[in-house]
Amino acid sequence: MLEHARRLIVERGMSACSLEEVAVQAGVSKALVYKYFPTRDALLKSLVAHEYEILLAHGAWTRPDLSFAQALEQGTRDSFAYLQERGAILREILGDGPTGRALGREDRAERVRRTWYFADKVAKTYGVSPRVALIGAVMTTNVPGVASGALTRNGFTPEEAARFWTIFVLGGWAAVAARYGARPFAK
Repeated sequence: MLEHARRLIVERGMSACSLEEVAVQAGVSKALVYKYFPTRDALLKSLVAHEYEILLAHGAWTRPDLSFAQALEQGTRDSFAYLQERGAILREILGDGPTGRALGREDRAERVRRTWYFADKVAKTYGVSPRVALIGAVMTTNVPGVASGALTRNGFTPEEAARFWTIFVLGGWAAVAARYGARPFAK
């Protein structure tokens, strides 16, 4: 049912996604859909959770056995691949005004946990303060989601995007470490 709802939203938009239409698309009874998803919001929450499971399946960002550079490249490649293949659904749902904001808040704790883990890895690798590491971690982990559509439209593969972004970020962190060291932001 989730896959039918995903396809329905991507092909026809959020307004086309009703529990009744999901039942039609899935070829099941409305009662079966309502058994698992009593409301449209329950369906959308489950769909967002399912998509995040797919996105985070590899977990490169939080693997302690990987160096910072390895985690960055693998995590970015996985993110770009997911966004190229399936990212339209999250853009549709999370970009849908109040519904998207409400659903986006629900996964906030997990996103914060991953960002702080990444920031901690940056701070240890480059000797920068937690505050400096956090601003860079937020920017580093959010840019792929914003850029993926334009990169795909311009013919870049997830591997090309990840390779470039890894080099760009590592060079940036080297410059940040040289400028800020273990100090907080200073002019």
